[in-house]
Amino acid sequence: MTARHTRRPSPRSAFRKVALVGRSHRAAVGQRLAELEIWLERRGVESVLVRGEETLPGLGWTPDPDSVEAARGCDLLVTLGGDGTILAGARIVAGTPIPVLPVNLGGLGFLATFEGRELLDGELEAERRSLLRAELEPYGEKKSRRLGVALNDVVVKQPSTFRALRMDISAGVHFLGHLVADGVIAASPSGSTAYSLSAGGPVIAPGLEAIVVTPICPHTLGMRALCLPPRVELTVTIRSRDAAGAIVSLDGLEGIPAGPKDSIRIRLAPDAVRFLRRPGTTLPSALPLKLGWSGSPQRARRG
Repeated sequence: MTARHTRRPSPRSAFRKVALVGRSHRAAVGQRLAELEIWLERRGVESVLVRGEETLPGLGWTPDPDSVEAARGCDLLVTLGGDGTILAGARIVAGTPIPVLPVNLGGLGFLATFEGRELLDGELEAERRSLLRAELEPYGEKKSRRLGVALNDVVVKQPSTFRALRMDISAGVHFLGHLVADGVIAASPSGSTAYSLSAGGPVIAPGLEAIVVTPICPHTLGMRALCLPPRVELTVTIRSRDAAGAIVSLDGLEGIPAGPKDSIRIRLAPDAVRFLRRPGTTLPSALPLKLGWSGSPQRARRG
């Protein structure tokens, strides 16, 4: 399945109200947010600043609920920061038609297609990004609890010790096997270039519909990454020998505890997030720039 792209005109005619997401308490980000607010105002575009606060160090940024409600009434959401800020922005607009324009002010910023001082003028294309939906089914109960949605990945890991985690893995009604590993990653195509890639998983183009299942340091060499079709649900059942259980993390946020016999069900959500980008800034062009792949498309053509 190929990505569906839509040409968009400049924001003078298309966007009348823009939500801005960034960690404004950081000096550099706060300055850029203020500059962008002025820039939009001069063009007759209203802006809404999404405020929030840091959670535990390194575990993301939580937007204020009132700001989220205001943002979901906008025509566009712009994120200024790294991939963590982009992930927060995607969760804000999940389930709405509001597109996301990601501007990189962080380090790698693989999800970002705009850098530094690039702004909104010029032609834009919309690219559909799949979301993952996760549920926790406690042992002995028929009713599942929704854990939320993730743009990148859902990770199941050992909570506190250095021992391996024992899991049963199923795809739909088919049992895939018993996995002994540090954990398992279920990634979307967007998340295939994040933790899953570091654990040995493949790179999946964003336009494809698939779930990448990647074991983390498996004890059996035959256990390798697997790509599941879009309508197949992944089930991870914890088989710990003690009461430790596991933790489940969505997009790297603070872990949610799962009991020794609980099951985590992961599937592609019917919703998706649309990312805006400039024409030509596709995955192949990003690989040499963002991930340091040797060579470049230009060199390949000259060769």
